[in-house]
Amino acid sequence: MMTIAVLPTLRVLMSLVLFYLFSPYLYADTFELSNGKTLEGAVLDEDSTSYYLETTRGIENIIKQKVIKRNGQTVLPQVIISQGNPVENRALESPTVTVLDTNIQNLLKLQPKVKNLVAVVGACGVSQERYDYLKNQHRANSADEVFQYAIEDEMIFQEALKAGIFVRNKTLKEKIIDEYKAEKTLTGIHPQWIDQSEIDSYYAENSNQIQSPEQREIKYIYLPPSTTQKDATEQYLKAKNNPDSVNWLSARSAKKGTADGLLGLSEENLEKLFQTQKGNVLGPYSTQLGYVIVWVVGKQTAKPGSGDHNLRVKQEMIGNQKTQSYEGLISTLKKQFGNLGEDDLLLRGALREGILRSLFVYDAIINSYLTEKKQQRDKLLSGIRGQYEVKILKKVPI
Repeated sequence: MMTIAVLPTLRVLMSLVLFYLFSPYLYADTFELSNGKTLEGAVLDEDSTSYYLETTRGIENIIKQKVIKRNGQTVLPQVIISQGNPVENRALESPTVTVLDTNIQNLLKLQPKVKNLVAVVGACGVSQERYDYLKNQHRANSADEVFQYAIEDEMIFQEALKAGIFVRNKTLKEKIIDEYKAEKTLTGIHPQWIDQSEIDSYYAENSNQIQSPEQREIKYIYLPPSTTQKDATEQYLKAKNNPDSVNWLSARSAKKGTADGLLGLSEENLEKLFQTQKGNVLGPYSTQLGYVIVWVVGKQTAKPGSGDHNLRVKQEMIGNQKTQSYEGLISTLKKQFGNLGEDDLLLRGALREGILRSLFVYDAIINSYLTEKKQQRDKLLSGIRGQYEVKILKKVPI
């Protein structure tokens, strides 16, 4: 009877011992770190900077700044609420990490301070404007996820700048310069904002310089793609001798200086079209669609007050102001940066105006850098996260 009573008691004791030994792992947490490693264990304690984790290897200390996910959920960097002076008043013109290329370092110093920061990342940070833009782009994500994404974007962006990609990547450099030129040389004049009195006044003063586009009213036929040059020439001669005997396609307007109605003709053949007289038959011209024969049935220029004429005057008005504005911009930049080439002057102007942080250029810099490095976003981030101190200035992004 004693033996029978002892067995259940032993089973209970063994269960208690096993539960005591392994209970921490029944409630284990999984931590994904910025170096790509994963740790699993029970959190025994934590403070403002670290987790103290009991694992199968013993107790381990995990620095919070290196944790990117806990149990599959993205972890924001350690929150340090700013007190006192606004961060936008700090000198954040260039990265704190030493830049090996002195030229790149000097260019980066031209950048203005970023205002209205919601988080400091390294030597600069995430603006409210950038966060709002990303929130609009990623509406399905939570505010915290978007905030984390914005912080990671800023890390990649600063790495790209330090690597000088905005100088080395020709396509990116052109995009930056074009964005700057558009911002600085567009003078506020826009076609739909110009009323008729302005058009008439401008034309009266500059009529000798404004040439309305010539137009030709034409009829035409395309010959089958299999038509030989000999057969095409015979068809042309027939049409030339008796245009009315040909089953022409309906008339259309061909406008000089535009692609309208020009049938895919070469520059040389277009010149012949606009030099010829009314009634002439031209061709056969080879195009991607086969041979074409053209009959010029009318000739005209846009008259003052007509739609085509008004459009031409508007284009002249805008082009003239943009030219004057551009020349003035280059002159100003030369005074500030010396007698450099135009692209070098414009790049410096773009940096000084903060064009690199305009929404679309910012994205282009990140994408170009990821392409250049031939790395996925997460892999690149795993190697740089630990290099950036992050301070969140708002508990909840607005």
